[in-house]
Order: sequence, then C-alpha cells, then structure tokens
Amino acid sequence: TMDIHGPYLPPREYLPSGYVPGDFLSYFRFIRLSEQALGSEELSPRIQNLRQRYAAEIRLTRDELENFILDLEEQGRWKDALVWVLSDHGEAFGEHGAAGHGRGYLSSEVLQIPLWLKLPRSWGIPPRTIGPPVSAYDILQTTLSLLGLPGLRESFGVDLTPLLKGK
Repeated sequence: TMDIHGPYLPPREYLPSGYVPGDFLSYFRFIRLSEQALGSEELSPRIQNLRQRYAAEIRLTRDELENFILDLEEQGRWKDALVWVLSDHGEAFGEHGAAGHGRGYLSSEVLQIPLWLKLPRSWGIPPRTIGPPVSAYDILQTTLSLLGLPGLRESFGVDLTPLLKGK
C-alpha cells in the first residue's frame, strides 16, 4: 500500500474529531520548509494538521491489513501463510529541524520502521519480539532460508532464521 505516503489525504472518517480542515498544509510544501520555518508558532497548527492526516493514513492501513488477514482466515489460508509487514521508511515532522524523509536526514524517526513477520503455524516457531535491530535487507535472505531455498551469494541482508528460532 502507498497510503502512508504524502500527500496524506485519508478518507474523512479516519480523521480525528478535532481536525481543522482550514489548517491544511501541503505535504509537498512541508518537505521544503527550512529548519527555522519548522519551529515557527505560525506553522505549528498546520504541521499538527499534517500529523493528524499521517496518523489517519496509519489507521486506514491498519484497517486494510485487518481486512486482508480476515480474508485469509475466511479462505482457510491464514494459519499456513508467510506474511511480512513493514514500512519503507518513517517520517520526520520537525524533529531535529527536518521534514519528511529525504534530503540526507537520517534519524530514528526515519530509519526505525515496523517489521512484522507471521510464520505458518505448522513450522512450530513460537511468536516473539526480537530485541536486536535488524534490517529490511534481511527479508530476502530470511525468506529464502525459511522456504528451504539457497540464499543469494551477493546480498546486503543476512539470514535471521536462527534469531527467529531463539538462537
């Protein structure tokens, strides 16, 4: 899904009750703001408006993912499914004087992304939260390993299967 990407125009029902349409700030204008402009009192309600639209896009995507899972359950395919859910990047809303996710800005707001893996129940690997940071680059090597296929010789990623199995 591309819903959690600018320009952040979610369906109205996902916006909070306190949303003020008049405070609209274009995402494309926002990402060009200077550090000084990002901290201005004048722009504060407009940046808040943008944050509300971003959060609404997250709620929309959560509901779409829930519907996807329900569809797999109704088809009897969920328990045997291998599903990765992740984001390509986060977004900065003025933290450290940065807007968006480009222009060389690298921080936790942009780099720390959700990464969730659902394994087939028959594989017997219990659900757990993994503590050490991992990379989205690891998904391909890990998926190949989990499926019993050889890994790629030239890849940035590593196989996380031992970590998934508690080793």
